[in-house]
Amino acid sequence: MNKELRIEAQDDVRESRFGDTGVLRGNARLLAAAGMIADWVNGCVDRTLADGSDIGDGRDAAGRDGCGTADRRSGRDAADGAEAPAANRRKVVFADIGTDHAYLPIALCEAHVVDRAIAADVKEGPLAIAKTHIAGAGLSDRIEPRLSDGLSNIAPGEADVIAICGMGGELLLRILETNIPAAKAAEYLVLGPQSKVRKVRVGLRERGFRIITEDMVSADGKYYPLIGAVPKKNEVPQAGKAADEELFDRYGYDLLRKRHPVLRSFLKKEKTRLTEIKSRTTGARRQGIEHQLLLCERALLWMTEDI
Repeated sequence: MNKELRIEAQDDVRESRFGDTGVLRGNARLLAAAGMIADWVNGCVDRTLADGSDIGDGRDAAGRDGCGTADRRSGRDAADGAEAPAANRRKVVFADIGTDHAYLPIALCEAHVVDRAIAADVKEGPLAIAKTHIAGAGLSDRIEPRLSDGLSNIAPGEADVIAICGMGGELLLRILETNIPAAKAAEYLVLGPQSKVRKVRVGLRERGFRIITEDMVSADGKYYPLIGAVPKKNEVPQAGKAADEELFDRYGYDLLRKRHPVLRSFLKKEKTRLTEIKSRTTGARRQGIEHQLLLCERALLWMTEDI
């Protein structure tokens, strides 16, 4: 299947899997985050990449696309949404950091993607709203609202999957720093920075994490990347030496590799924006804009090459 068509099909599956719960309907960012978590739990993401090997193409050892053939299942089959027998479900604990209204843990529990969840927030007000929503969904026995400044109140090993979404990149990295042992004890992180995305990608590498998958959505004229990362195994954190490292840090290797249609849309608009700025800029700032424009054009070239 064409890569762009495959991504669009995955979006349709996510909407049908989580949209009917109501809490995520129309929220592209949370639907994408929920889909990434479900893909991980269902074994649709290549877990061997955590050992420092090169990033793969999302296929299993037999060369098949992951979602339709995964051995690990959540409560719903990744392909058709059919509920699996409870005895076959893997028990996954999910922590949503900065949960706000607890929509993401509610959707994941209702779809039986995760067994239990922690809905954490630093403020009492949002946490009180989250408690009301959790009770209204009848999930008080499976979702625990918890006051926590970032990861500070999450014990290492307590959560298998952690999501930190809907905030600026610098704040996101500070939240990771509140409890690096808890972050590294988790199997999988889903991060949704709303700014400083390049800094987040670099920061993850410097802190000993490896990005293994990414997604990107657009909403209300804005673009939102989502990053799936795992702790590196048996590897000393160090800056990579890939020739295109700056390009990958800025735009995301996995998005480029997939020729992600939302990234393509972003790059076209970014090229127009940078070209306009360049036309009215002089001196040292112009050189910086020219460098950014060169990277943007190289990214567009990657979108057309056979990689």
